[in-house]
Amino acid sequence: MFKRTIKNNFIRIYLGIVLVLIQNIDNVAGNTHTKNVINHELESVIATIFLLTIINLLGFIYKQGKSKLNRPIIFVTIGTLVMGLTRVIYFLFEYNLVDISNETRDFSWHIIYFNALILFMMAIKITIETTSTEYNEKEKSYDSVIQLSLLFLSIIIIVTMNVWNESFTKAYKDSILDTSGLIHILAFILAGIFAQQLFQFRQRSNVDEMGRYMDELTKPLLFFLVLMSLNHFWEMITEGWGILKLSMKMIETGEQLFWIPGFLVLMHGSIKLILLQYSTLAKLDDVQPSQITNNFSEEVISILKDHIGTSALVVAIQACNDIEMNINNIEPSNLNNFTTSLEKYTQNLIGNFPSKYLSKSILKLSNN
Repeated sequence: MFKRTIKNNFIRIYLGIVLVLIQNIDNVAGNTHTKNVINHELESVIATIFLLTIINLLGFIYKQGKSKLNRPIIFVTIGTLVMGLTRVIYFLFEYNLVDISNETRDFSWHIIYFNALILFMMAIKITIETTSTEYNEKEKSYDSVIQLSLLFLSIIIIVTMNVWNESFTKAYKDSILDTSGLIHILAFILAGIFAQQLFQFRQRSNVDEMGRYMDELTKPLLFFLVLMSLNHFWEMITEGWGILKLSMKMIETGEQLFWIPGFLVLMHGSIKLILLQYSTLAKLDDVQPSQITNNFSEEVISILKDHIGTSALVVAIQACNDIEMNINNIEPSNLNNFTTSLEKYTQNLIGNFPSKYLSKSILKLSNN
């Protein structure tokens, strides 16, 4: 309850700061040049945070390799990349690199924003629904089709904006779709669906490895969603319904003040992912030689559960079956054979490097 009160007060305070900043900038920065400088500097901040977030996510993916664990993280990474393309539209527009109307610009970035949200939603959906330890070619092809389709669609929208700008503007400007704020309402609906999905994920048991890592991203994604919803509300009361009468430059500045903390929380989530990755590997370094004279198998399974969660027993049984060993008869003397067999399954689940690290740690149990 206390945390919720803090969050609600933070949102109110932040909205108040945004409104005060906008009013002061609009009054003080009377000339267009000064306003342009402010917009460009804020956009540079957004771009820097965005690039750092992408670098963090790519670093995580690289270390985990081709694994089941990486499957939802790749969706989040491409979703973040697509989300960054919305700012590319503003960059091109602000520097007059494209000759398009405000209507074309706003419509384009919203469609790309929807694409990014769909990718985020797919990441959560996959994590909730995945039960198998396998990551087969059918799943890889399915993922690639969705990821590349939405990424290329977003790029095509940007590349072709000049082509369909004139005809679209004539049909869309001052139409019921424009004045009603329908595109913002769609954004709210999609945000509601995504928020429900995030809460559903938070209620499930996240003891498996994929769930543990995605759990680090759910709060940042939810906070990002709140900030983007506020951004859409801001656009609706300024550009759409005209409740607040501000210049276009000031409206854009207001939007940037939502995007900055938005990308900051995503960057925070990417940092949490990397910290969990390092802490998991560090925990393996702490494995000590076993002092147990019986139930040695239970100690091995315990280590596996710490690092591949609910899949531990299934994977251990599969590894034992391959070498015709009983799961209850794992002994220090046969750990080499067991870990060699085990790696075939853990590599697919958590990646090549973490898998080898896990096997070496299990082998340490036999170093009496």
